[in-house]
Amino acid sequence: MLVKTSSRLTLRNQPRTASASAALAAIAAIAAIAIGALCAGSAQAAEGDRIFGVSFAAGAPTGAEATILLRPLSCLRFEAGITTDVVAPGYHAGLTLAVPWYVSPVLNVEVGHQYGGDFNQLVRVVGGGASANLLLRDVSYTYGSVHVGLELGFPNHFMVFAHAGYSVVRTETSGLGAFLATDHADLGLLATREGRLQLIAPSAKAGLMFWIF
Repeated sequence: MLVKTSSRLTLRNQPRTASASAALAAIAAIAAIAIGALCAGSAQAAEGDRIFGVSFAAGAPTGAEATILLRPLSCLRFEAGITTDVVAPGYHAGLTLAVPWYVSPVLNVEVGHQYGGDFNQLVRVVGGGASANLLLRDVSYTYGSVHVGLELGFPNHFMVFAHAGYSVVRTETSGLGAFLATDHADLGLLATREGRLQLIAPSAKAGLMFWIF
């Protein structure tokens, strides 16, 4: 919340989105129970099953990603990798419950972080014009996502996948005081500290998965 007191601008935290977060947790729990029931007969990966792989995907909020996969059980895999939102690198990690079929329903939970980068570069490329917004010079964010989806192909070799769901994205402004003093000096506002923002929004990704050995 932004509050103006005389010529001073004070930032207060927005109310927590507890109900939305609880709804996401409930959806994830229901999906986990459903997929877990389908995977009930799975034990350790059978002899000859490939347990190590890689995947390449693109989406939001991860951007482009390259990920290492480890599958200790036929219906469970762990994931960790690097990401980029075009302007800066990042990382992510998560786990996936998947029914080991040729058409596989999945539940994916992941967390990640994108390091600070100058989003003015991206605005210039996408918009084709000049951009020098002080608030976009150093944008970083942390996120957590819950996705459901489908994976198609051969579970022990190659899969194409598409996941969709919701993400909680948290970020903090950088240079808010300079932004107000430079771009909105006529308002006579002063930022006492940086602002913290939280957003819950739809998210998705799609990509390719290869099991190596």
